Amino acid sequence: MTRVDVRHMKHIVESTAKHIIKCEMLWMVYFEYVLGSAEAAIATLTPGAELPAMKELKEFVRLSAVTGISRLKPGTLGWSKRTTERFCACIHALVSQTQLSDNL
Repeated sequence: MTRVDVRHMKHIVESTAKHIIKCEMLWMVYFEYVLGSAEAAIATLTPGAELPAMKELKEFVRLSAVTGISRLKPGTLGWSKRTTERFCACIHALVSQTQLSDNL
């Protein structure tokens, strides 16, 4: 019998699931534009795939934070520091999950 990792047993609340889906959607839209095709964008999140260049990752976070819609001040663009940090954490989890999934 194999040992089950506890992280696979945790339930994800609906708000977290929606946040993950939004982050993944933004990832796909941005990298589809940068890499030129949807297949290339999907390939960045497949197990064992190389990550995009650090320059592209930084620009992805910057562009998302600058052009994101603020909920604190409706009608203005730009996220708060906390929103940007949460977005970065979600992207980190998304990429980490992809990078580690072939080792599970």
